[in-house]
Amino acid sequence: MMKVILEVKERHKPNLPIEAECITPPKNFLDPEREFHVWKGNKELDITDVFHVRKDGNAKSAEQVEIIIRGDSSHIKRVGEYMDGGKILIERDIGMHCGNFMSAGGLIEIQGGDADSWLGREIHGGKILCHGNAMDYAGSGYRGGKSRACKAD
Repeated sequence: MMKVILEVKERHKPNLPIEAECITPPKNFLDPEREFHVWKGNKELDITDVFHVRKDGNAKSAEQVEIIIRGDSSHIKRVGEYMDGGKILIERDIGMHCGNFMSAGGLIEIQGGDADSWLGREIHGGKILCHGNAMDYAGSGYRGGKSRACKAD
């Protein structure tokens, strides 16, 4: 089992959101040589510019990866995009488009806060548990796109 703990660093000018689609267990955290980048506006940043990163343990499959996000992540968007395995635990608020296009499996759990708009947009599999509030369009299709029915628990 591998735990990846991402603790959000304090930001001095938090006006621009962070696009962090790289925070997805199956695609990224199994390769120890891979570099991780996020976007702040049109600037590409290393993930360590935004997070303190700690990895504990090893994993051979996405199902053995758990990512824990700590700190103010309300401005971080697209976490868990295209996720199809593993687990992401978010301890506070999370930004827009969390869990976009989840497919075969995986779990995103938002424990100590709320989710911004478009949570689970066009989700086709996996599971998202939000113990707080979800803003507009949770589990919906995108404007003009083809959407499938979404089951809410």
